[in-house]
Amino acid sequence: MTTWQLTTDYKGVDVDPALSWRNVNGSAVLVVTWLLEDDPGYQAPRAGIYSFTVLSGVATVMMQALSNLDAGNPLLATLPIVADGVSENLNLIPGVSVILAPDLQAGDQFDIGINNYLDTDLASWYPVLSFGPRVTGFTSTERIFLATNISLGTLTDCLLVATNAVRVVNDVSVFVPFEQFRQVGILNPTADDDLSGLEVTFDNFEEGTPNTVDILVDGETIDIYDVDADDVIPEGVGLNCDGTTVYRFADGTKYQSVEFVLSADLEETDTATLFVSDGGASIEIAQVVSETVGEFISGPSCIVLTESGQADGTVTSDGDAGFAVRIRPPGDGTTDLNQRSFSLRMVGVDGTDATVTTDYQGTFVMAVGEGLLNFNIHAVDPTYTRPRYSETEPDVFELDTEGVYVEDESAPGSYILATEDPNDGNYPDLVTLLAAHGVTYEGA
Repeated sequence: MTTWQLTTDYKGVDVDPALSWRNVNGSAVLVVTWLLEDDPGYQAPRAGIYSFTVLSGVATVMMQALSNLDAGNPLLATLPIVADGVSENLNLIPGVSVILAPDLQAGDQFDIGINNYLDTDLASWYPVLSFGPRVTGFTSTERIFLATNISLGTLTDCLLVATNAVRVVNDVSVFVPFEQFRQVGILNPTADDDLSGLEVTFDNFEEGTPNTVDILVDGETIDIYDVDADDVIPEGVGLNCDGTTVYRFADGTKYQSVEFVLSADLEETDTATLFVSDGGASIEIAQVVSETVGEFISGPSCIVLTESGQADGTVTSDGDAGFAVRIRPPGDGTTDLNQRSFSLRMVGVDGTDATVTTDYQGTFVMAVGEGLLNFNIHAVDPTYTRPRYSETEPDVFELDTEGVYVEDESAPGSYILATEDPNDGNYPDLVTLLAAHGVTYEGA
């Protein structure tokens, strides 16, 4: 995260939602950091609220419901941890380092939020790039962001793109076979038809300095671009396994925009699985100039990021450019409740003519439209003025005369949003509350 920083307004203050964390019970967590793009084990973390419980030397990973925003997130497992106050646990959330205290206890609990903001005063999460359940053919409420150039120099040819997101699961370790894995540039990879992903295997391993190997995806060869040599390697043969050579799936291939580095510890029998979500097809983006939102276009089409008073596509060091994001799943989208992810990338050219990219991954769930519309119409009367929304039971509304955040009795440690709008006082009625969650009420 060395080139661009993403911020959004929360209660009149620009906040960075990239990473938040808290100890819920006990003091298990000492430090949580987002890996840099060049760090071993890097890939862009997937937006969500991750809740962990320590169990006799392992951490059970489960998603904390954020108004059901994280339903279907596939990063669920029971994982080994090291708790010595020094070692980085890189296996809990891809792209994130977690250092745990040596005196942690079974039953300790902690939360980590990726691209979602923690209001420590209210002990509540504010959704930023987790957009929750979305209905095909309906448009969510837009969310406004600033892209700030945090590099030391001016960037030109600056663009924002939102594409399908790619992730990798290494079958050997966090670092092997892919030591680094990231999306760059503005091209859109092709989404998977098979939600179980496609297997990466290797062939023709040859020992040397460095070792070399051929790469196969789903048993087929694929063209690879050598970034350092500026040359395409047909069929991806003879790739260096050295932990330093940067490769990219060639433009025009299924995985275009994905860069990777192969580990020096790679062996011919190693495998990995690649997943491409179709989330980019549902994203729309727009420029924001002088607090005015421009015309929305499809996320993969790109918009120009321009700092006020600068030439088109120029953002100076510490300068920023505004943009808006909304979700509009196509009418023919598949309502299978599988979580979608998208890659929101800010791109620019630095003073050395190098293209630099920062990737933030967002999520949403493609929900069943008829069920949600039923709930919106029949749950309560639109004039009911004090609905309270449960984070753990998202279809439940109850009366709360105080209009405050209260603890959810069905899930101690979680909190319920009553009628308070985090940005502007209280929700006056159900119609406004639903609008804040991206749904338009059309009457009984």
